[in-house]
Amino acid sequence: MKTPDAYRPPHDLKKIVEANAFLRELGVVFRRLDGDGAVFELDLDNRHLNAEGRPHGGVYTTILDAASGFATRFRGADTPLSGTLTLSLTTEFMGVPETKRLVATGVVVGGGQSIAFTRAKLHDSGGALIASASGTFKRVFPKRDSEHSGAER
Repeated sequence: MKTPDAYRPPHDLKKIVEANAFLRELGVVFRRLDGDGAVFELDLDNRHLNAEGRPHGGVYTTILDAASGFATRFRGADTPLSGTLTLSLTTEFMGVPETKRLVATGVVVGGGQSIAFTRAKLHDSGGALIASASGTFKRVFPKRDSEHSGAER
C-alpha cells in the first residue's frame, strides 16, 4: 500500500474528507487541520434527531471521533498524514445545543509514534459545551515503496 497522494504535502484535506461517505452523508464539514488540531462543523437537521426530537448521541460521537482522528493524522506540515484507527473513544454528553450549528475540535494530548491520546470538545455556535470525548488512536503508516518486495500478501 502506497501513501495516497492526498496524504502527501501539501495535504489535500478536503479530498480526504470527501472520500469519507459516512461523514459526507451526515453533512459533516471539514474546516481545519494543523498543529493546533482538527475542526469540523455540522448543521443539524431532522436526519440527526432521535425519537424525542433532540440530536442523537451517535451524531455527537461521530463528529468527535472525526475531529480526534484527523488531529491524530497530522504530524507536521511537511510530513505525510498517517491513517488512523480508533482504538477507544469515551464520550461525555453534557447538554442540548441551542443553535443548529455544532463545532467539534480535536487535539492530540499525548502518545508516541504509533499511539495517540486525544481530547475533543463539541460546542454549539453560541459556545455552549454539548459533549466531549477522550480517545486512543493508532496511527497507520503505509509501507514505503522500498519496503515492498514482490507480490502483496
